[in-house]
Amino acid sequence: MTTAAAVRARAPGKLILAGEHAAVVGGPVLAAAIGLHCTAVVRPRRDGAVELLLPDVDVRRVTDWPTLSRYTAEARRRWSAFATDPGGPAFAAVRGDDPAHVVAATLGETLPHLRHAPSGISLTVTSGLPVGAGFGSSAATAVATCAAVLAHHHGAPDAESVAAVAARTEKLQHGTPSGIDTATVQRGGTQWLPRDTHRTAGAVGLPIDEAALSMCELHHTGPAAEPTGQVVAAVRARLTPQALAQSEHATTSLSAALARPRPDRSEVIAAIRDSARFLARLGVVPEGVAAAIRTVEEHGGAAKICGAGSLTGPGAGALLVVRPDDGPATAPGLAPFTPVAAPLGVAGLHWEEL
Repeated sequence: MTTAAAVRARAPGKLILAGEHAAVVGGPVLAAAIGLHCTAVVRPRRDGAVELLLPDVDVRRVTDWPTLSRYTAEARRRWSAFATDPGGPAFAAVRGDDPAHVVAATLGETLPHLRHAPSGISLTVTSGLPVGAGFGSSAATAVATCAAVLAHHHGAPDAESVAAVAARTEKLQHGTPSGIDTATVQRGGTQWLPRDTHRTAGAVGLPIDEAALSMCELHHTGPAAEPTGQVVAAVRARLTPQALAQSEHATTSLSAALARPRPDRSEVIAAIRDSARFLARLGVVPEGVAAAIRTVEEHGGAAKICGAGSLTGPGAGALLVVRPDDGPATAPGLAPFTPVAAPLGVAGLHWEEL
Protein backbone atom coordinates (compact mmCIF):
# COMPACT_ATOMS: atom_id res chain seq x y z
CA MET A 1 0.00 0.00 0.00
CA THR A 2 1.02 3.60 -0.53
CA THR A 3 2.92 4.94 2.47
CA ALA A 4 2.90 8.66 1.68
CA ALA A 5 0.40 11.16 0.35
CA ALA A 6 3.09 12.48 -1.95
CA VAL A 7 6.71 11.73 -2.79
CA ARG A 8 9.36 13.88 -4.43
CA ALA A 9 12.53 12.57 -6.09
CA ARG A 10 15.33 14.74 -7.43
CA ALA A 11 18.21 13.69 -9.71
CA PRO A 12 21.09 15.77 -11.07
CA GLY A 13 22.21 15.92 -14.66
CA LYS A 14 25.62 14.80 -15.83
CA LEU A 15 28.48 15.90 -18.06
CA ILE A 16 30.87 13.56 -19.83
CA LEU A 17 34.31 14.96 -19.16
CA ALA A 18 36.01 12.61 -21.63
CA GLY A 19 35.26 9.46 -23.61
CA GLU A 20 31.98 10.24 -25.38
CA HIS A 21 31.24 8.16 -28.51
CA ALA A 22 34.09 5.76 -27.71
CA ALA A 23 32.12 4.69 -24.64
CA VAL A 24 29.37 3.04 -26.68
CA VAL A 25 31.88 0.57 -28.15
CA GLY A 26 33.64 -0.19 -24.87
CA GLY A 27 36.06 2.71 -24.49
CA PRO A 28 36.61 4.24 -21.04
CA VAL A 29 34.56 7.28 -20.07
CA LEU A 30 34.67 9.82 -17.24
CA ALA A 31 31.55 11.72 -16.16
CA ALA A 32 30.49 14.03 -13.34
CA ALA A 33 27.11 14.90 -11.90
CA ILE A 34 26.17 18.55 -12.42
CA GLY A 35 24.15 20.79 -10.12
CA LEU A 36 21.15 21.10 -12.43
CA HIS A 37 18.25 18.82 -11.54
CA CYS A 38 15.11 17.03 -12.66
CA THR A 39 12.35 16.70 -10.07
CA ALA A 40 9.47 14.21 -10.11
CA VAL A 41 6.54 14.50 -7.69
CA VAL A 42 3.97 11.71 -7.32
CA ARG A 43 0.61 12.31 -5.67
CA PRO A 44 -2.22 9.74 -5.29
CA ARG A 45 -5.36 9.63 -7.40
CA ARG A 46 -8.42 7.71 -6.28
CA ASP A 47 -9.69 6.84 -9.75
CA GLY A 48 -6.76 4.58 -10.68
CA ALA A 49 -5.72 6.80 -13.61
CA VAL A 50 -2.23 8.10 -14.36
CA GLU A 51 -2.03 11.85 -14.86
CA LEU A 52 1.08 13.27 -16.56
CA LEU A 53 1.88 16.91 -15.84
CA LEU A 54 4.99 17.88 -17.82
CA PRO A 55 5.04 21.69 -18.08
CA ASP A 56 8.47 21.81 -19.71
CA VAL A 57 7.10 20.08 -22.82
CA ASP A 58 3.53 21.41 -22.51
CA VAL A 59 1.96 18.01 -21.73
CA ARG A 60 -1.07 17.48 -19.51
CA ARG A 61 -2.49 14.03 -20.10
CA VAL A 62 -4.57 11.42 -18.29
CA THR A 63 -3.85 7.81 -19.20
CA ASP A 64 -3.71 4.47 -17.38
CA TRP A 65 -1.20 1.75 -16.53
CA PRO A 66 -2.27 -0.75 -19.25
CA THR A 67 -1.86 1.96 -21.91
CA LEU A 68 1.60 2.82 -20.59
CA SER A 69 2.55 -0.86 -20.60
CA ARG A 70 1.49 -1.20 -24.25
CA TYR A 71 3.31 2.01 -25.16
CA THR A 72 6.55 0.69 -23.69
CA ALA A 73 6.16 -2.73 -25.31
CA GLU A 74 5.83 -1.06 -28.71
CA ALA A 75 8.88 1.12 -28.00
CA ARG A 76 10.84 -2.02 -27.15
CA ARG A 77 9.75 -3.60 -30.42
CA ARG A 78 11.00 -0.57 -32.35
CA TRP A 79 14.27 -0.67 -30.41
CA SER A 80 14.77 -4.33 -31.33
CA ALA A 81 14.38 -3.42 -35.01
CA PHE A 82 16.94 -0.66 -34.55
CA ALA A 83 19.37 -2.99 -32.75
CA THR A 84 19.48 -5.34 -35.75
CA ASP A 85 20.26 -2.45 -38.10
CA PRO A 86 21.49 0.56 -36.08
CA GLY A 87 21.16 3.30 -38.67
CA GLY A 88 19.65 6.76 -38.60
CA PRO A 89 16.18 5.96 -40.04
CA ALA A 90 15.70 3.03 -37.65
CA PHE A 91 16.74 5.17 -34.71
CA ALA A 92 14.23 7.89 -35.56
CA ALA A 93 11.46 5.32 -35.16
CA VAL A 94 12.63 4.27 -31.68
CA ARG A 95 11.71 7.51 -29.95
CA GLY A 96 8.80 8.55 -32.09
CA ASP A 97 7.53 12.10 -31.70
CA ASP A 98 5.73 11.97 -28.34
CA PRO A 99 7.10 14.78 -26.09
CA ALA A 100 6.24 12.60 -23.08
CA HIS A 101 8.23 9.64 -24.44
CA VAL A 102 10.87 9.41 -21.67
CA VAL A 103 8.31 9.69 -18.87
CA ALA A 104 5.86 7.28 -20.49
CA ALA A 105 8.58 4.72 -21.21
CA THR A 106 9.94 5.03 -17.68
CA LEU A 107 6.50 4.35 -16.21
CA GLY A 108 6.03 1.33 -18.46
CA GLU A 109 9.45 -0.02 -17.51
CA THR A 110 8.76 0.61 -13.81
CA LEU A 111 5.49 -1.34 -13.84
CA PRO A 112 7.07 -4.84 -13.60
CA HIS A 113 9.06 -3.69 -10.55
CA LEU A 114 5.95 -2.88 -8.51
CA ARG A 115 5.25 -5.53 -5.90
CA HIS A 116 1.49 -5.06 -6.00
CA ALA A 117 -1.15 -3.65 -8.33
CA PRO A 118 -0.30 -0.06 -9.26
CA SER A 119 -2.41 2.71 -7.80
CA GLY A 120 -3.61 5.86 -9.50
CA ILE A 121 -1.10 8.68 -9.47
CA SER A 122 -0.61 12.24 -10.60
CA LEU A 123 2.98 12.69 -11.77
CA THR A 124 4.57 16.12 -12.20
CA VAL A 125 8.03 16.29 -13.79
CA THR A 126 10.03 19.51 -14.06
CA SER A 127 13.62 19.98 -15.10
CA GLY A 128 16.32 22.62 -15.06
CA LEU A 129 18.40 20.63 -17.55
CA PRO A 130 18.73 21.76 -21.17
CA VAL A 131 17.43 19.11 -23.56
CA GLY A 132 19.59 17.68 -26.33
CA ALA A 133 22.73 19.31 -24.99
CA GLY A 134 24.70 16.56 -23.25
CA PHE A 135 23.48 17.41 -19.74
CA GLY A 136 21.82 14.04 -19.16
CA SER A 137 18.24 15.31 -19.12
CA SER A 138 16.68 11.98 -20.16
CA ALA A 139 18.72 9.97 -17.64
CA ALA A 140 17.80 12.37 -14.83
CA THR A 141 14.13 12.21 -15.86
CA ALA A 142 14.13 8.41 -15.88
CA VAL A 143 15.91 8.11 -12.52
CA ALA A 144 13.76 10.71 -10.75
CA THR A 145 10.50 9.41 -12.21
CA CYS A 146 11.18 5.77 -11.39
CA ALA A 147 12.40 6.59 -7.88
CA ALA A 148 9.32 8.69 -7.12
CA VAL A 149 6.90 6.00 -8.34
CA LEU A 150 8.68 3.20 -6.43
CA ALA A 151 8.84 5.29 -3.27
CA HIS A 152 5.14 6.08 -3.55
CA HIS A 153 4.17 2.42 -3.88
CA HIS A 154 6.79 0.78 -1.64
CA GLY A 155 7.82 3.44 0.84
CA ALA A 156 11.35 3.62 -0.63
CA PRO A 157 12.93 3.19 -4.08
CA ASP A 158 15.09 0.12 -4.58
CA ALA A 159 18.43 1.24 -6.01
CA GLU A 160 18.81 -1.80 -8.27
CA SER A 161 15.32 -1.37 -9.70
CA VAL A 162 15.93 2.32 -10.38
CA ALA A 163 19.19 1.49 -12.17
CA ALA A 164 17.57 -1.24 -14.28
CA VAL A 165 14.55 0.85 -15.27
CA ALA A 166 16.64 3.90 -16.13
CA ALA A 167 19.06 1.82 -18.21
CA ARG A 168 16.23 0.31 -20.26
CA THR A 169 14.54 3.68 -20.70
CA GLU A 170 17.80 5.19 -21.96
CA LYS A 171 17.91 2.51 -24.67
CA LEU A 172 14.44 3.56 -25.79
CA GLN A 173 15.65 7.17 -25.90
CA HIS A 174 19.22 6.94 -27.20
CA GLY A 175 19.53 3.54 -28.87
CA THR A 176 22.89 2.28 -27.60
CA PRO A 177 23.83 4.16 -24.40
CA SER A 178 26.97 3.22 -22.50
CA GLY A 179 25.28 3.34 -19.10
CA ILE A 180 27.45 6.13 -17.72
CA ASP A 181 24.60 8.70 -17.76
CA THR A 182 22.22 6.75 -15.52
CA ALA A 183 25.00 5.64 -13.17
CA THR A 184 26.19 9.22 -12.73
CA VAL A 185 22.82 10.85 -12.13
CA GLN A 186 21.78 8.12 -9.68
CA ARG A 187 25.01 7.95 -7.69
CA GLY A 188 26.32 11.49 -8.13
CA GLY A 189 29.95 12.51 -7.78
CA THR A 190 32.36 11.51 -10.52
CA GLN A 191 32.00 8.13 -12.20
CA TRP A 192 34.55 6.14 -14.19
CA LEU A 193 33.49 3.46 -16.66
CA PRO A 194 36.60 1.39 -17.50
CA ARG A 195 37.51 -0.01 -20.87
CA ASP A 196 35.39 -3.08 -21.61
CA THR A 197 34.72 -4.23 -25.14
CA HIS A 198 31.59 -6.12 -24.13
CA ARG A 199 30.57 -3.53 -21.50
CA THR A 200 30.15 -6.06 -18.68
CA ALA A 201 31.94 -3.80 -16.21
CA GLY A 202 29.93 -1.19 -14.38
CA ALA A 203 30.80 2.39 -13.50
CA VAL A 204 32.75 3.00 -10.30
CA GLY A 205 33.02 6.17 -8.27
CA LEU A 206 36.25 8.09 -8.78
CA PRO A 207 37.16 10.40 -5.89
CA ILE A 208 38.12 13.75 -7.37
CA ASP A 209 38.74 16.77 -5.18
CA GLU A 210 36.18 19.56 -5.49
CA ALA A 211 38.97 22.04 -6.18
CA ALA A 212 40.01 20.01 -9.21
CA LEU A 213 36.53 20.14 -10.71
CA SER A 214 36.17 23.83 -9.91
CA MET A 215 38.79 24.71 -12.50
CA CYS A 216 36.22 23.75 -15.15
CA GLU A 217 33.96 26.42 -16.68
CA LEU A 218 30.75 25.36 -18.39
CA HIS A 219 28.96 26.94 -21.33
CA HIS A 220 25.93 26.00 -23.41
CA THR A 221 26.52 26.37 -27.15
CA GLY A 222 22.90 25.63 -28.05
CA PRO A 223 21.02 22.36 -28.57
CA ALA A 224 22.37 19.86 -31.06
CA ALA A 225 20.55 19.63 -34.37
CA GLU A 226 20.13 15.86 -34.05
CA PRO A 227 19.26 13.49 -31.16
CA THR A 228 22.16 11.84 -29.40
CA GLY A 229 21.34 8.39 -30.77
CA GLN A 230 21.26 9.65 -34.35
CA VAL A 231 24.71 11.24 -34.00
CA VAL A 232 26.10 8.12 -32.34
CA ALA A 233 24.76 5.90 -35.11
CA ALA A 234 26.10 8.20 -37.82
CA VAL A 235 29.69 8.35 -36.57
CA ARG A 236 30.08 4.74 -35.44
CA ALA A 237 32.00 3.85 -38.59
CA ARG A 238 34.50 6.63 -37.83
CA LEU A 239 35.55 4.96 -34.57
CA THR A 240 38.65 3.40 -36.05
CA PRO A 241 41.23 1.69 -33.83
CA GLN A 242 43.41 4.79 -34.14
CA ALA A 243 40.56 7.09 -33.10
CA LEU A 244 39.62 4.87 -30.16
CA ALA A 245 43.24 4.77 -28.99
CA GLN A 246 43.31 8.57 -29.11
CA SER A 247 40.13 8.77 -27.02
CA GLU A 248 41.37 6.23 -24.47
CA HIS A 249 44.65 8.11 -24.02
CA ALA A 250 42.84 11.42 -23.51
CA THR A 251 40.29 9.92 -21.11
CA THR A 252 42.76 8.05 -18.91
CA SER A 253 45.08 11.07 -18.88
CA LEU A 254 42.32 13.42 -17.75
CA SER A 255 41.15 11.00 -15.07
CA ALA A 256 44.67 10.61 -13.72
CA ALA A 257 45.31 14.36 -13.78
CA LEU A 258 42.08 15.26 -11.97
CA ALA A 259 42.48 12.51 -9.37
CA ARG A 260 45.86 13.74 -8.15
CA PRO A 261 45.92 15.31 -4.67
CA ARG A 262 47.07 18.56 -6.28
CA PRO A 263 46.05 18.45 -9.94
CA ASP A 264 48.44 20.04 -12.41
CA ARG A 265 46.34 22.41 -14.49
CA SER A 266 48.68 22.04 -17.46
CA GLU A 267 48.10 18.25 -17.46
CA VAL A 268 44.33 18.78 -17.35
CA ILE A 269 44.54 21.24 -20.26
CA ALA A 270 46.65 18.82 -22.32
CA ALA A 271 44.20 15.96 -21.78
CA ILE A 272 41.16 18.10 -22.67
CA ARG A 273 42.90 19.26 -25.85
CA ASP A 274 43.49 15.61 -26.81
CA SER A 275 39.83 14.81 -26.21
CA ALA A 276 38.77 17.82 -28.28
CA ARG A 277 40.90 16.63 -31.20
CA PHE A 278 39.27 13.20 -31.04
CA LEU A 279 35.78 14.72 -31.23
CA ALA A 280 36.80 17.02 -34.08
CA ARG A 281 38.11 13.96 -35.91
CA LEU A 282 34.64 12.41 -35.65
CA GLY A 283 33.05 15.46 -37.28
CA VAL A 284 30.66 16.28 -34.42
CA VAL A 285 31.98 19.76 -33.57
CA PRO A 286 30.29 22.55 -35.59
CA GLU A 287 32.60 25.18 -37.07
CA GLY A 288 31.42 27.99 -34.80
CA VAL A 289 32.13 25.89 -31.71
CA ALA A 290 35.43 24.69 -33.19
CA ALA A 291 36.47 28.32 -33.75
CA ALA A 292 35.75 29.12 -30.10
CA ILE A 293 37.80 26.10 -29.00
CA ARG A 294 40.73 27.28 -31.14
CA THR A 295 40.55 30.74 -29.57
CA VAL A 296 40.60 29.27 -26.07
CA GLU A 297 43.63 27.17 -27.00
CA GLU A 298 45.43 30.16 -28.52
CA HIS A 299 45.16 31.84 -25.12
CA GLY A 300 46.68 28.85 -23.32
CA GLY A 301 43.52 27.02 -22.26
CA ALA A 302 41.48 24.08 -23.48
CA ALA A 303 37.85 23.40 -24.34
CA LYS A 304 35.76 20.47 -25.55
CA ILE A 305 32.13 19.60 -26.09
CA CYS A 306 30.66 17.25 -23.48
CA GLY A 307 28.31 14.95 -25.31
CA ALA A 308 27.45 13.57 -28.71
CA GLY A 309 27.84 16.92 -30.48
CA SER A 310 26.12 17.72 -33.76
CA LEU A 311 26.40 16.67 -37.38
CA THR A 312 25.03 19.88 -38.86
CA GLY A 313 25.24 22.48 -36.07
CA PRO A 314 25.38 25.25 -35.13
CA GLY A 315 24.92 24.20 -31.50
CA ALA A 316 26.76 21.26 -29.92
CA GLY A 317 25.41 21.36 -26.39
CA ALA A 318 27.65 21.62 -23.35
CA LEU A 319 31.18 23.01 -23.62
CA LEU A 320 33.79 22.46 -20.91
CA VAL A 321 36.55 25.07 -20.62
CA VAL A 322 39.72 25.19 -18.52
CA ARG A 323 41.76 28.39 -18.51
CA PRO A 324 45.48 28.62 -17.79
CA ASP A 325 46.52 29.84 -14.32
CA ASP A 326 47.23 33.32 -15.61
CA GLY A 327 44.30 33.44 -18.02
CA PRO A 328 41.60 36.13 -18.16
CA ALA A 329 38.57 36.00 -15.88
CA THR A 330 36.46 34.83 -18.81
CA ALA A 331 37.92 32.63 -21.51
CA PRO A 332 37.97 34.48 -24.86
CA GLY A 333 35.87 33.40 -27.82
CA LEU A 334 32.90 32.27 -25.76
CA ALA A 335 30.72 35.37 -25.99
CA PRO A 336 28.12 33.69 -28.29
CA PHE A 337 27.48 30.97 -25.71
CA THR A 338 25.56 30.91 -22.42
CA PRO A 339 27.56 30.43 -19.21
CA VAL A 340 26.26 27.63 -16.97
CA ALA A 341 26.74 28.36 -13.28
CA ALA A 342 26.51 24.87 -11.80
CA PRO A 343 29.03 22.86 -9.77
CA LEU A 344 30.34 19.46 -10.81
CA GLY A 345 30.55 16.36 -8.67
CA VAL A 346 27.29 16.99 -6.79
CA ALA A 347 25.27 14.39 -4.88
CA GLY A 348 23.07 11.96 -6.77
CA LEU A 349 19.44 10.87 -6.41
CA HIS A 350 17.52 12.16 -3.39
CA TRP A 351 13.91 11.43 -2.46
CA GLU A 352 11.57 12.46 0.33
CA GLU A 353 7.99 12.18 1.47
CA LEU A 354 5.97 15.39 1.29
